[in-house]
Amino acid sequence: MINLSKRLSMVASLLERGNVICDVGCDHAYLPIYLIDSGVFDKALALDINEGPLDKARDNIIKYNMESEIETRLSDGVRNLRTKETDALTICGMGGNVMIHIFEEGRDIIRDINQVIIQPQSEYMKLYDFLIRNGYSIDDEVATIDLDKFYFAWKIRYIGRNPQLLNAKLINLGFYYSEVLSEKRDEIYRKYLVSYYNSIEKAIETMKVNSPHNKRINILIKEMETIDKMLNQYYN
Repeated sequence: MINLSKRLSMVASLLERGNVICDVGCDHAYLPIYLIDSGVFDKALALDINEGPLDKARDNIIKYNMESEIETRLSDGVRNLRTKETDALTICGMGGNVMIHIFEEGRDIIRDINQVIIQPQSEYMKLYDFLIRNGYSIDDEVATIDLDKFYFAWKIRYIGRNPQLLNAKLINLGFYYSEVLSEKRDEIYRKYLVSYYNSIEKAIETMKVNSPHNKRINILIKEMETIDKMLNQYYN
């Protein structure tokens, strides 16, 4: 069986048994190969916007004798995915802005998919706000550390109107604010908060020396206060 990175193992942990999985931004196709090999899914669609990653994916699909189970497609997001062609979707390793583009372009297709797991690399709060405002519920979240980097994955579901809009003050936070992981008392998320707190504390010290009137100092201080409240509320 193929060995997944901690990041992709985190994504796999959120998936339930299904028939077809579609992996957008498939890169080497490690995730769909693993999911089929482990019996979580029977078939897979591996999509990528570039031919290079698809060539690598095809090489691995042949290596693991899965030509009849996994189909590769050149596709910008889910543009070349047909309605109700898959019952699960993973979008991993992309920035939040790219994911927003994918959801905007493929809204009609994605809304009908039963399981949607995303793993953004950046712009967490902007993406989170976009999803909530466009009728998605974030049902679960998990976190991991892979090669000294923090990663988060969300299990989301389209529910139509979602009354739980984000507080406007949270949207522009520089760090990932997660009530779900906080309520779980997730230890990796605690480490993430402490790490971010320490990094902005150092940034403030540097700014006070080099640019004492920088308006960003007050913004960062407020972020530190938010993190401090979270740590005291959930982890003490």
